[in-house]
Amino acid sequence: MAQAEKTGQKTAGQPSDRRLTEIKYHQKLNRGFVLIAMPAFLFFSIFFFFRGAPLSGTLLAIMALNAVVTVILGMYIKDLGKLVRLKQIGTAIAFGLLAAVLVDRLFSNDIYIAIPWSSIYPVVVLLMFGERIGIFFALGFCIIASIAFHWSTLPPWDDHSISLFKWNSTFALLSLLAYSLLAERTRVRMRNHLLEARNKHKQAEERQRLTNEELKSEIAMRVQSERALSQSELRYRALFEESAVSLWEEDYSKVKTYLDSLPQEAADDLKHFLLRNPNELSKCINTVWITAVNRATLSLYEVDSMAELLRHIIAILPSDLLGYMAERLSSLYRNGCYHSQLEAQTVKGRKLHLLVSSTIPAGYEQGWEKVFSSVYDITERQAVEEEKKRVENQVQHTRQIQAVATLAGGIAHQFNNALAVICGHIDLMELNNPPSPENQKSVSSLRQSSERIRGLTEQLLAYARGGKYQPVDYKAEKLIQECLSSKKLFHDSAMRISTRFEDDVVLADSDITQIQTVLAAVLVNAMEAMDNKGDVIIATRSLNIEKDDGLVAEGLVPGPYALITVEDKGVGMDEETRRRIFEPFFTTKFIGRGLGMAAAFGIVRNHNGLIVVDSQMGKGTRVMIYLPRTVASPANIQSDASMRAA
Repeated sequence: MAQAEKTGQKTAGQPSDRRLTEIKYHQKLNRGFVLIAMPAFLFFSIFFFFRGAPLSGTLLAIMALNAVVTVILGMYIKDLGKLVRLKQIGTAIAFGLLAAVLVDRLFSNDIYIAIPWSSIYPVVVLLMFGERIGIFFALGFCIIASIAFHWSTLPPWDDHSISLFKWNSTFALLSLLAYSLLAERTRVRMRNHLLEARNKHKQAEERQRLTNEELKSEIAMRVQSERALSQSELRYRALFEESAVSLWEEDYSKVKTYLDSLPQEAADDLKHFLLRNPNELSKCINTVWITAVNRATLSLYEVDSMAELLRHIIAILPSDLLGYMAERLSSLYRNGCYHSQLEAQTVKGRKLHLLVSSTIPAGYEQGWEKVFSSVYDITERQAVEEEKKRVENQVQHTRQIQAVATLAGGIAHQFNNALAVICGHIDLMELNNPPSPENQKSVSSLRQSSERIRGLTEQLLAYARGGKYQPVDYKAEKLIQECLSSKKLFHDSAMRISTRFEDDVVLADSDITQIQTVLAAVLVNAMEAMDNKGDVIIATRSLNIEKDDGLVAEGLVPGPYALITVEDKGVGMDEETRRRIFEPFFTTKFIGRGLGMAAAFGIVRNHNGLIVVDSQMGKGTRVMIYLPRTVASPANIQSDASMRAA
């Protein structure tokens, strides 16, 4: 009991198993004592009241009441300290009252009743309070009892006294025996409980030690994992930020949740389902979160920060946003990746050709919390490929024209040979045998036909090898005016030809006759396209072709050029006709040879120039002729009369 008190005082928090076992032991011991002593307290209380000893009877009644109150209060008190203090107070009161009763009876005629009980009092006190506290109670009681034995007068030893002594001695011994058996049984149980608690405590300590070691190992592994994860994250961020490729990190978790909720038939044909339900697709697009982009992305789209990029996100996405996202979501849902080539633009409006590759990284396949995208800028590569394709087409077209030109040149030479014989014989016929009037008509018809064939041959030769038979510097304005006044250009009065000349536009090293042939071919086509009614505008101006000009790719050498523009508002041409307009023998007329524009192309090309045709159906045609220009002053330019004389 004393050890329990000490234990209760030492434990401020949750008691150990050993202490709980000791407390239970003393609680059982106290309850057993109360159960054994209660009948005796009540019996002797009544007994002493009948023997005329109300003080002893009252003290015994108070002892019984104290035992009951202590047990009842102990059932409701859960605090260990309070429970220990309650036991101390209740036990001290009980044994104090008992000592008072025994001392009172020792100084009375009931000494023979008190002697048996006084002899077991020290033993019970020691069992209840332990040797440290119980020894004081027992020693004090023994001293008082000894004094009472020596100073009190013993009553007569009669039969009644002998009977009381015997019965009380028997009851005292039986009570001591019962209490000793209870104490020993409880002590054995407590010892077993203590051993079990000690073993459990050792096992718990061993488990705790192993758990602590495992916890330390796990903590060390976790620290190492976190350090490795941190280093991996730093490496990833470094690679992410320093990559030369535009990288995106996006969160598609809400999109995945929506897609998983769709019925099976919609999921099987997801792209068409999304396109048929643009509102649902728009909701999906709005739930996509861009969590991170690298510096290459900001540079690609010409922005300074991610916030600025997000503000203009719609502007940089493809124009067909719904179609693009439907295809992308369908591919991600079906294959876990997406690859496509598309056109977009920067925030500042610069066009981009992009190769987009999106994938769902390992570990995020179920939720799509992360989707990584790589955006490759192939704008320059696309431009190079387009330029390569254009050059290849141009080379192929040039080879075709050269092949046709070679053929045309061969035919023209054969025509020249045949014409020389025909014209020679016609001349001999006229010299040797002057024809009659009837034959003169036939000879004139032969000569006219020969002249037409000669003109055709000249056009073939002009297309085949061009040439500059009389190259001079000449004003473009005079050249055009002479061409317009030529009898070759007959037009109806409903046709109006207006001119817009820039001063001092001088053609360099040009064959006047051949350039007039070019202008005549272009003007004839313009007038025929307008059915000889409407306006044709002829304009000239000077310009300089720089190295970065697109016309350099068409074959022009950088330098000064004269631009002669002939524009009509006729029926125009489709793309196929415009592309084939310079092919020999190609014509859209019911009656025509198809050599006019072919000859013009050959002449301009052999003058180191370029002829470009721009036309749209129903809007008319504009022909632009680029010819080398001289920078000489007009005073140094020969007049047309001197050139004709030359």
